[in-house]
Order: sequence, then structure tokens, then C-alpha cells
Amino acid sequence: WHNEPLKEGPSAGHVVTIDELEYLKDIYYKAKGWTNEGLIPRAKLIELGMEDVAEVIGV
Repeated sequence: WHNEPLKEGPSAGHVVTIDELEYLKDIYYKAKGWTNEGLIPRAKLIELGMEDVAEVIGV
């Protein structure tokens, strides 16, 4: 899939590289307040009022 060009939109014809995908993933995780591995840290769960979830999953 990552060797196929985008079919529609303003980026039609562009092939998204693995490096680009990783970069975008990193930006997304950071914007969400997640770790680099995509996990939600305890502080973020508490901020969201989900301390009980933090306890259950052990973070």
C-alpha cells in the first residue's frame, strides 16, 4: 500500500513514504498527549477524568 500513489485530492499522485508516515504519526501522538509508542500516559488519563482506567491498565 505504501508504494501506491494517492488517488484523489490535492496530493493525488504522491507516494507517502514510510518516513513521512512515521513523521505524521509522531505529530499525531504528540498532539494527543500520548507517548511515542502511542500509549496514553497516566497524567493524560487523569486529565481526562479517567483515573479509574489508569488503575485498571496499570499506568
